[in-house]
Amino acid sequence: MEEKDRDKGRLEFLGSTKVSKRGQIVVPAAARRTMGLRSGDELAVFIGDPGVLVLVKINESEATSERSLSSCT
Repeated sequence: MEEKDRDKGRLEFLGSTKVSKRGQIVVPAAARRTMGLRSGDELAVFIGDPGVLVLVKINESEATSERSLSSCT
């Protein structure tokens, strides 16, 4: 489904994943393709309602700013 065809704010199921013993997850290929994720891309992690985990792709300028701010604390 192309981005222009998706309703903003709606969720689209793109697969499932398991948490490894080391706490890692694999983002399903369909989600990586849809979001344009590549190896080394950074994701911000948010918790919403109970049981909701949200991953948001961080662009390079946001990632640099975030690292700068975290080094100040």
